[in-house]
Amino acid sequence: MTTQAFPSTHTFRGLNNVADPQRLGLDWLVQADNVDITQTGAMQRCRGFTRSTTATAISGAYGTKDLQRLYVVDSGVLKQVQTDMSSVTLRSGLSAAPMYFEEINGQVFFTNGVDYGIALDGVAKPWGIRQPSPPTVMVNNGGSLLAGVYQVVCTLVDPNGLESSNSTVTVAEAAADDSRLTITNIPQVSGYTTNVYVLTRDATVFYLLQEAAGASATYDGAALGRELPFWNTDTPRGTILAFFQGQMYVAEAFPANDVSAIWRSLPLHYHHFDPGGQGLAVPGAVRMLVGLEAALIIGTDRQIFAYDGEAITELAPYGVVPGWHASKVKVGETQTQVYFWSLRGLCHALPFSNLTETTVSVPPGLSAGGTVVEKDGMRRYVVALHSGGEAFNRRIT
Repeated sequence: MTTQAFPSTHTFRGLNNVADPQRLGLDWLVQADNVDITQTGAMQRCRGFTRSTTATAISGAYGTKDLQRLYVVDSGVLKQVQTDMSSVTLRSGLSAAPMYFEEINGQVFFTNGVDYGIALDGVAKPWGIRQPSPPTVMVNNGGSLLAGVYQVVCTLVDPNGLESSNSTVTVAEAAADDSRLTITNIPQVSGYTTNVYVLTRDATVFYLLQEAAGASATYDGAALGRELPFWNTDTPRGTILAFFQGQMYVAEAFPANDVSAIWRSLPLHYHHFDPGGQGLAVPGAVRMLVGLEAALIIGTDRQIFAYDGEAITELAPYGVVPGWHASKVKVGETQTQVYFWSLRGLCHALPFSNLTETTVSVPPGLSAGGTVVEKDGMRRYVVALHSGGEAFNRRIT
């Protein structure tokens, strides 16, 4: 005996709890618990899960783009998780504040507004180098300097060759010709070397006097080296970060003023930020930053914006949920889109659209963790919510 399935004229289109269920017909589900709806319209039961770690106070986690490294911050300890779910401690003593991450060329930058660092494979190092203390400068006879005003600064250089911004300036005046500068109290910091730079009489640019200087140095008019690379820059500040157009952007909220500043690094110099340079400001508290090819997507507690490098455009008059729910997806060879959880459900950009607003209404949660999962031939956005909040456009029963 043979059997044949009759073709169905109805395909499940997904979940719809906004419209009147008596008017939806057979194409929609009013409730869908523990089921997946495939791209062909079929339904299948969700796979279960088992606990794989006993961690109890995770304040941030990040998996690298190549899916080869997983970092978690558990009880103030940054760990790299191994394939067998064991872990290697990279840094301890971190704040319990939520940690955010961004990856550039395999380097994973992280910050919670208190702690700043970069995670590599099995190593964590500082992000940003504090300016050193200024040296002491005295004017003595016995050189070839002309009478006038001279200035001296110092910088620190880490083992990778990254250099800090300058110390505050020490000014010395030579009252007569044939003078020299005696520079003492040159700062010595463990793990770093110190460079000394001099601004000569009537000059406007500092030049290198000595690399890897000891506790003292002398300048008597000899030829100087290269120009000071970074002038009056600052280390990173803020909490939520994103990479866009060759610069690192970090958002810092100022609740008393109901505004957030978005600082950006110098191009390709992610350790150096210019607090006096042109930056961005948006109303409210920034909860999400995502860098795409065309724009920096900014989600606040009340609006969603796109910044294209020149102007800020509003994408939506509602904000996003706090947490770690932005997930990038490659589209073609060069473009990337992002999915994220807003106060009105799942959104995607660019172009911007709300994918659930007209059909699904759920409380947005007090915080959210979400990502795009590609498994079993399907691409799904999975979000876990800390329950709370008011559902938008909820059907009154």
